[in-house]
Amino acid sequence: MPKEDIETIHTVSDSVSFDNGMIIRYFKHGTGDSLRKDDVVNIDYSCRLKDGTVFDSNDKIGHPIPFLVGWMMQTKGWDLAFNTLRVGDEVEIFLPAALARGDKSVQGTVPPNSDNWIRVSIVEKLEPQFELDGVKVFLVERENKSRKLKLGDEVQIEFIAYSESKPRYSSSFENGSPFALKIGSASNLPGLNMAMEFAHFGDMIWVFIPSKHAFGAKGSVDNVKPNEDIFFDILIAEE
Repeated sequence: MPKEDIETIHTVSDSVSFDNGMIIRYFKHGTGDSLRKDDVVNIDYSCRLKDGTVFDSNDKIGHPIPFLVGWMMQTKGWDLAFNTLRVGDEVEIFLPAALARGDKSVQGTVPPNSDNWIRVSIVEKLEPQFELDGVKVFLVERENKSRKLKLGDEVQIEFIAYSESKPRYSSSFENGSPFALKIGSASNLPGLNMAMEFAHFGDMIWVFIPSKHAFGAKGSVDNVKPNEDIFFDILIAEE
């Protein structure tokens, strides 16, 4: 969004420019915790092109959405910016194309080599609803009166899997079908079985799994390096 348009709506208190071309303009300085890698925060956001066209936001959802810091859930520039922010900040982030999608495009929405303007409010930091020996489960959404999973239940899940070195290394959406999972099966990752002790049918959950409960010292082909943590974004089908 052009500078004059922003400033007719919001008062900029100050701004910070970085050597990589990123600029963060503050509308409000928060007083909460500084953000760090692996933090999960609720955010309100909108993304715009130079001409002011909004190509992504949580407005249609009507409530803040979670964001995991440091795992390339969006683009490199998002993580670089969020590592300088704190809970309560309200900012506009300018990302030159190299820190956004570079020469990649989003068909019909974002042309290649597009600079991005991102309005973000860091609403709150989220704590896991379940934690066991380093495995953390963040509950994103749960249906009322849904049944808790139990050992032996067979469920269908949609998922996106991240490693620290390879974001979105696997996805049921790209594979074209949900994944069949039997709760407690020895074929599951140990950390995934631990997380499912908390889950219900129909849940949307985020699961952080430390390497010792994931692929450990062996890693996994080209997707997960040895001793690397992983993260799952999971939607469990309703019963």
